[in-house]
Parts: sequence; C-alpha cells; structure tokens
Amino acid sequence: MLLIFLDIDGVICCNKRSELEVAKLVQLQRVVRTTGARVVLSSDWRRYPALRVRVFATLSSLGILCLGCTPVHLSSLRARPMEILDWLSMQGAQASSLKNWIAIDDRCLVDELGGSRLRGRCVRTIFSEGLTPERADECIHLLCNPHNYLDKVPAARPPSISMSTLLEDISLGALSPALQQKLLQQSAVF
Repeated sequence: MLLIFLDIDGVICCNKRSELEVAKLVQLQRVVRTTGARVVLSSDWRRYPALRVRVFATLSSLGILCLGCTPVHLSSLRARPMEILDWLSMQGAQASSLKNWIAIDDRCLVDELGGSRLRGRCVRTIFSEGLTPERADECIHLLCNPHNYLDKVPAARPPSISMSTLLEDISLGALSPALQQKLLQQSAVF
C-alpha cells in the first residue's frame, strides 16, 4: 500500500474562499491513478467537520480513497510531522502492508517538530500554485521509487526541533510553561 498524507490549503485549495480547485484535484487524481496510493488527511481542515466531510466527498467522487485523518496535536505547535508519525505508529499490523508514503504540504515539514524523520518523503508546494504537474510528477517519483529507509514506520522517538522554532513558539505564547521546559530538555538540535 502507498499513502499520501495530504494538506489542503496551498495544495488543492489556493484561494481565500476555501474552494477546492479542479486543476489541482486533477493532479492529485493523476498521482493516485498512477500509483494506486490512498490518502490520509493531515490538513487543518480535518479539525472542522464540515470541511472534512467536503474533502472526503470530493475525493471519493474522484475515485480517491481516503483512509481518515491524522490525530490532532496542539493546534499552535508546528507538529504536523508528529501527527503523521503517530498515525503511522497506530496502524499496528496493517503497517506491514505499507510499501511507501509521502506528505504533500505547502509548509516545510522537515523544519517542524519531528520533521527530520520525514526527510525524503515531502513534496512541498507553493501556496499560490498548489499541486502543479511538476509537483505531481515528484509525488509519483517518490511513491514509486522509495529510498531504502531503515524504518517504514518510524519508531517513536523524542522530538527534535530547531531552537529558533522552539523560541518562536514560546514567544507567541503557544506553549505552556511545563511543555516549554519539557521540549527544551528533549530538543536535540540547538
């Protein structure tokens, strides 16, 4: 099984009206038809039932199978990679059928909490352009030509974040004092 962890804003919705864009959906459909991949929603849209239902219905109408959503962590913490890794670790026995996976996002996931474990698996889009034919080709290439990763489903490890990201989250008041201290102690990148 091949998986795509899908963001929405900046990937298939590049407007302020929250409209899913046909040209971008066509590219996603091409990736899925070419690879047979399934989708897991990792976008913030998963937090809102009406948006989540709309995405699932749209993907289904295009023949794209959506397996669900990643778990929701702290909303203000840049933790999407950890949400993806947690979803993978929760799959248990089903993980053995997983051949490869990627994440499509307009955020630089490798710079977020746990992002180092997504290196080589991220296709980054530009918000104003979304999923272009070139990015779709990159998705197909990554899904069909997996690197020799040591862990298909990474084992749980303490998160690693950059000091600048941690300090920015602290300055924005995004973290409780207890969580700030815990992350500072666990942070491996200074």
